[in-house]
Amino acid sequence: LKRRRQQAQLAALERRGLVPSPLVSPAEASAPSAPAGGTALVWLHGAFGPSKVWSGAQAAWRRGRLSHVDGWQAPIGPALRAAQDQPHWFDGSGDALEEHAVAGALRACAAAGARRVVVAGVSQGGAKALQVALQWHSLGLPAGLRLAGVVSVSGWLPASVRERDIAHGAPVLLVHAAADEVVAVQRMRRARDELQARAFEFDGVAPKFGGVHSGVGFDARVRGCIEAWVAERLPPAAPLQGPRKRSRGGDDEGGGGVGAGGGGGGGRR
Repeated sequence: LKRRRQQAQLAALERRGLVPSPLVSPAEASAPSAPAGGTALVWLHGAFGPSKVWSGAQAAWRRGRLSHVDGWQAPIGPALRAAQDQPHWFDGSGDALEEHAVAGALRACAAAGARRVVVAGVSQGGAKALQVALQWHSLGLPAGLRLAGVVSVSGWLPASVRERDIAHGAPVLLVHAAADEVVAVQRMRRARDELQARAFEFDGVAPKFGGVHSGVGFDARVRGCIEAWVAERLPPAAPLQGPRKRSRGGDDEGGGGVGAGGGGGGGRR
């Protein structure tokens, strides 16, 4: 009965538009980028695969405050036969499916030059992101790759996770719909409490947004909150600066003289 209820809920999500987007094929979504500046974002889809809503959000982020992020990965989960062979990260009982897509995406980011990565996901992908954070040191990743943050949207902490290798200090952002009919908001609170007990760093749990599970991605406040938070975890690299010029009086330029901070505007030439 529980499995049939879950399948009915997932089917309802599919009817609401959370279905694999024809604009993002599995091959395109899993193809590695080629970052050079050292930052990357790995996005994990929900049940049934990538959705048009979140694919559109990522496209907007890449044009906005995350345009400086070098590497983008969107791995595809393994197919679940009980759900018409659609990609999932967990089966109907909540156990993680055996797969290597996420670790492969992280290794691809590292191979392309990434040193800091944020792992984010929605629904099942949000639960998978938290699992990745808890098992970070057991994934066999390059030592130079650092987990800069974790975002879980309408996710939960998987019961199958064991307390073993913990990525201490990784910042976590939890976002949840106030009227979520698929993943109860209490599960987000339990995840918050358990992660805090395991020494994870919370910059503050995002306020719960109105709406239901299938509508959280349509909320501009949710997308804006995630974009701003990731931008803080993955700031753009500081521009290279040349030798500092000296003023005629021997003081550093901009130390209180005419035109400080404005490129000399208003001062005599």
